[in-house]
Amino acid sequence: MKYDNGKIIYYDGLACVTINNKYGFIDKTGEEVIPLKYDLAFSFSEGLAAVCLNKKWGFIDKTGNLIIPIKYDDALEFSEGLAAVSLDHHWGFIDTKEKKVIPFIYGDADSFSEGLAPVQLLYECEWGFINKENKEIIPFMYNQAYSFSDGKAHVFMDDEWLYIDKNGNIVSNI
Repeated sequence: MKYDNGKIIYYDGLACVTINNKYGFIDKTGEEVIPLKYDLAFSFSEGLAAVCLNKKWGFIDKTGNLIIPIKYDDALEFSEGLAAVSLDHHWGFIDTKEKKVIPFIYGDADSFSEGLAPVQLLYECEWGFINKENKEIIPFMYNQAYSFSDGKAHVFMDDEWLYIDKNGNIVSNI
């Protein structure tokens, strides 16, 4: 095993690997297909991988071509056709062509899942959930919120971790 990361996991046919704090990608034969030159990288999702150079983020395709310029302060993986990205400490969502789908008006964000994304109001502590049209679906009332999985989202409110459904109803305490 010549790579620093322990278990190698393949997504979309490629695995993110690291040597001496530089990230790149190998295929299932172990051949390096994207050089280990990035400061950080996420696994491929929906055909693109978020990569970081000099504290800025962009996205590459499976051949290593830069598809979305390395200019963002932070980025998450693509999910449901959109990626949460940050510019000047404001979060919004772009599509795979770098079209701004949801404006950069949030203080923090997580990925879309099951049609909703948790976002935090800018300069506030409250989290809520929006749809892809940037419509508030679940009110901004949580101290922390995570993406939906199996119809439930993990949220923190009133010093308690809870699961809520897609209508914002509490379905269980943790």
